[in-house]
Amino acid sequence: SNSVETFLDISNNVSSGPVPDERGLLGMAFDEDFANTGVVLLSYVQNIVSDCDEPATPATLAEAVVVDGVIDPASVRVLIQVEKSNRNHNGGHVIGIGNDQYLWSIGDGGGSEDPYGNGQNSSTRLGAILLLEYSNGTVQPVLNNTSGDDYVLHHGLRNPWRFDVDPENRLWIADVG
Repeated sequence: SNSVETFLDISNNVSSGPVPDERGLLGMAFDEDFANTGVVLLSYVQNIVSDCDEPATPATLAEAVVVDGVIDPASVRVLIQVEKSNRNHNGGHVIGIGNDQYLWSIGDGGGSEDPYGNGQNSSTRLGAILLLEYSNGTVQPVLNNTSGDDYVLHHGLRNPWRFDVDPENRLWIADVG
């Protein structure tokens, strides 16, 4: 049988807005212990915007639980959010790298030519790849940065919408800005 089933419908949580742009569900990663927890991490732009003139909504990393082969929308729980100034340049990719650690990309907050200088600022989570630990329903920073945000692994990015780690542990980033 070629039936198609919906695995996830969180359209009430995720911004799609009336304007076609870079919002919505941007990424997901399975918890390392998914077989026992049923937890997936979701990266999306939160649904607050109701029209084109309203301000940007935060980049959101949430957890959700798979029940009987589908994500239970009632289980979606926000773990961390990053406020932005504009609706574009959201990044949003998330991958597990082992030891309960995950990489999550956040765009520079949008606007032409990074008007707030977020990409070059190591003290902001915008324009960065974040490194975090997810465990027991919480996220924590892994790093101890004395010159910036403890979540920021790499900064200086515009819109890192996809990335991966190769077998030699090198990070490859598709930064479209």
